[in-house]
This record gives sequence, C-alpha cells and structure tokens, in this order.
Amino acid sequence: MRKVEIVAGSCIALLAIVSIGQLYLDRQPDPQKGKPSVKDSVKSGSQEQTQTETKAVTIDEVVETYLPSLKEGTEVGKQVALGSLIDELEGPEFGRTELMKDAGEALSQAAIAIIESPDAEAKAPEELKVRVAGFLAGRTHGPSSRDYALKILDEGTTESRQAVLRGLGAQHGVGGKKVFDKVSELGSKGLISGEALPGLLRRTGGSRAIEPITAVMKSTDSPKVISACVIALQDTGEPSVLGPAFERLEAVGMIDKPKALPWISSAMFGKFMETAEGSTLSRGIKAMRTRPSLVKAAVSSLEKGLSKGDPDTRRNAADAIKKAVVGKFIDAKRGEELLAGRLSVETEPVLKAELTGGLEQVRGMTAEPKAPETKQQ
Repeated sequence: MRKVEIVAGSCIALLAIVSIGQLYLDRQPDPQKGKPSVKDSVKSGSQEQTQTETKAVTIDEVVETYLPSLKEGTEVGKQVALGSLIDELEGPEFGRTELMKDAGEALSQAAIAIIESPDAEAKAPEELKVRVAGFLAGRTHGPSSRDYALKILDEGTTESRQAVLRGLGAQHGVGGKKVFDKVSELGSKGLISGEALPGLLRRTGGSRAIEPITAVMKSTDSPKVISACVIALQDTGEPSVLGPAFERLEAVGMIDKPKALPWISSAMFGKFMETAEGSTLSRGIKAMRTRPSLVKAAVSSLEKGLSKGDPDTRRNAADAIKKAVVGKFIDAKRGEELLAGRLSVETEPVLKAELTGGLEQVRGMTAEPKAPETKQQ
C-alpha cells in the first residue's frame, strides 16, 4: 500500500511541476498579435512600455502551486510533494531567493503539519524531518517557523537540532530575541560547540551579542574558539571590539604568531587605530608587526608608536614598517622617512642599532637597480 501511495504522491508532485511550467507558458508573448507600433508601445512620454519578454515565475507562485498537494491527499503523498517542493526551492533558480512573509508562513504551517502528523502508519521519514527543520530555519522567518525551531532546539534529535542551528540567523531565516536567548541558553549548557557558538550568537543577536561573545572569548584558551570569537565580534561592525580581542590574543600568545592570528578586517582595524593609545596602541602595533598587510590601514599609528611608545613599542613599530616595505604594503620612501625620523632622536642604544639596520635595508630597496654591464668584445 505504501508503494502505491508514494507513486500517487509522485504524480501529485509532478502535476505541481507541470503547473509551474504552465505559468511560464502563459507569460510568453502572443506571436499572433505581432509587434506593437511605436505609438502603441509608448504612452505618456516614455513612462509605459510594452512588455515583450517572458516574465519569470516567482518563488511565491511556486509555493502557491504546491500548497494544494501539501494539504490534500494521503500523508505519504503530502510527504512526496513536500520533498519535491524543497528540491525546487533549493535548486539553482530559487536557492538564494527570499520567500515573502505570507508564502513562507503558509509553507511553514503546511510542512509542519505533514512532518508532525499523528498518523502512525504514514510517519514522515526522519530524513525528511531533518531536511524540513533546516529549510524552515534558514529560509523562512514567520512565527510558525520560529516556534518550530525553538521546539526542535528543546526536543529534537541531534540531527534536526544541528540542521536548525545551521539555518538560524541566515539572511532569510529565523531570528529575533527569543531565538537569541535560546542560543545563549544552549551555549551556557554546552549544547553548542565553542567554535559554532560565537557565529550563532552574532547572527541571531547582532550588536547585543558583543557581550556574550566577549565572555566566551575570555573564558577559553582554545585558539580555534578565540579565533571564532574575534571573527564574530568583527562581524558586528563595531571597531571597538578589537580592543578586548587584541587583549585576549596577546594574553594567550596568538598576537605574535602569523598562523595563529585570526582574520582582521583592514578597514575596521584602521578605524580602531585612529583613537588607540597606550597599551591598546601597543597591541595594535604588535598585530601589524605580525601581519604587515594591516600597516597600510594605519600608518599614522606607527608614527605615533615611534614617537610616544615605550622601547618595545618603538621596536615593534620599526619592525612592522620594515616588514611592510619588504611586503610592498607601503611605499619604500615612506618607510624610509618614518625610520629616519625616529633614528634622528632615538637614545636607546640597542634600538638605535636596530633602527640603523632596518633603515639600511629599506634604503637598499629604494636604490635604483644598476644596468647590466655589457661585455666588451
């Protein structure tokens, strides 16, 4: 009996697909009408033009076409139709398209009714349940999807919970304060991995996630978790988050290691360094020494570090300038000016010797290359 129901459901899904195809055909221009005249094509200046191209079927129309198949017929038939609809919506044409609120809510209610059906003989397969949970969390954002996502996070299987977590906070997915609070709760219970938690907090909480992400970052020595926190903090768009981020990176020794230092936004770094002073300035300069590509965004901070910093900060600044010149992130002439200016007033003997060596290396890069000598015959 179940095989018969599956075949019937497949036929229903096929009819829905055929209906979608008919939508395309109905929108083709009628060749018997011929081309409109210029007089007919343009009205009121050029405000109204005759449309001759095919109008694409919208994602909401696809959902509307499938809805009868999701609400009527056998449970197995509904399941087959639901799987076919998700195939369509996850395909190349609609995979990145937003569902309007009404269509998304209608789909959510129908999908949840199918996979939560009490019919014991036609229970939805676990694979379909996981797939639907992930799709609703990542592609719809109505109250039904939100409440179902929260239910899955509390009561669902490990697979369905992971599917929901992957979708939460997506551009067109479930979000909001209730979801953020639930993610925070699960994170505090250790039910979300340390590497995944910072991104989830940021996606569901936005700027209000800064404090809990910072707390996670300060509570661990794991380089992977700290890196995830630093990246999530920057994704909030607040330059000030780099302060506690660099402080933690320095405390665990990651700020001095090129392979351990996580991604840093150059644009955000430049804004952050505009007001950096004291230890904050020193940490920023350390980051530039480790990753010279950041120098281009904050050259003036290196100049400040050379003139106001303690000997270690001045040494780090000089080293960052030299590395940036070698890496061609700043002009060699500019690097020479910065180092020569500091050398003329530096009094610390060891640092003065290092500045001299660095200046000579930079000057060597600015010298004009000699033309190759020609051999005399």
